[in-house]
Amino acid sequence: VCMVPVVSNPNVAFGGVMLERLCTAFAEHGKHTLVVDASERASEPFEMAAIDLSACIEKLSPQVSYLAARGLPLRHVNAAGSTASFLQAAMQAAPNCDVLLVHASASDLCRLFMRNADTHSVRPLLLADDRPASVTHAFAAMKLLTQRAGLVVHDLLLGAAAHSPRSERIAMQLATCADDFLGAVL
Repeated sequence: VCMVPVVSNPNVAFGGVMLERLCTAFAEHGKHTLVVDASERASEPFEMAAIDLSACIEKLSPQVSYLAARGLPLRHVNAAGSTASFLQAAMQAAPNCDVLLVHASASDLCRLFMRNADTHSVRPLLLADDRPASVTHAFAAMKLLTQRAGLVVHDLLLGAAAHSPRSERIAMQLATCADDFLGAVL
């Protein structure tokens, strides 16, 4: 299963559309995606989540399933502060998924993917648009993921108009800040 951590960014307009397009891209490659939405704006999980996680997964299309998971990872925290066992539980609940897209805050993603040998190839995906608040949030998330979880390689999905004069500059500034201040790569 390919794990794709996507940092939720409440300052991004049309963030849901960006997630939908990601799922469409995976589907075009024949992959079944389970979207685990543990973001701040996600719905509360069903009561059954504590007993049977698979019963809480909604099938949105033949290639996309959805799990409302706000607060669920913290129910799987261990003594080291890791919630990685939630990822295992989610994969067991959806054995047919090829992609596990985890949409959560940077702090939740740190607990899910913190310095774990199983997640050494994970590259968090930062969401931003061409407004300053979303870019600031993306940089702060990158800093948190780098320093707390040891995740130093990130990708960026920047939502902007096709001919936005700021999009290239924003991407370059984030990449430069990652390299100069965090020892990370964007």
